[in-house]
Amino acid sequence: MDKKLSFREYIESKDILKSSLTKPPVEVKEYNISKYNKLINELNAISVKPNYKLEIKWEYENKEHPSILNFILYDKKQNKLLEKNDIDRLIAKKIKKWLEKHI
Repeated sequence: MDKKLSFREYIESKDILKSSLTKPPVEVKEYNISKYNKLINELNAISVKPNYKLEIKWEYENKEHPSILNFILYDKKQNKLLEKNDIDRLIAKKIKKWLEKHI
């Protein structure tokens, strides 16, 4: 199918592409928890159990070292939101270490 764009549509699509290049890519990944553990949060520890799902939003400013924007913890059995949290840089390091160890 050959769709011809008007000049205005062409300029708008070009601007959208340019703006997407300036923003770092964001990816949402889901992790399934397989054993009992604790996830260290700012002031408290969050207990996680098997059948919980951890959803983390990653921002890729640097390909090797993505940063965590926020995380959401779900109970898959009860289909219930347990925790939603925006993360600062210090807590993000702790969560990355926790992920490397436990998932």
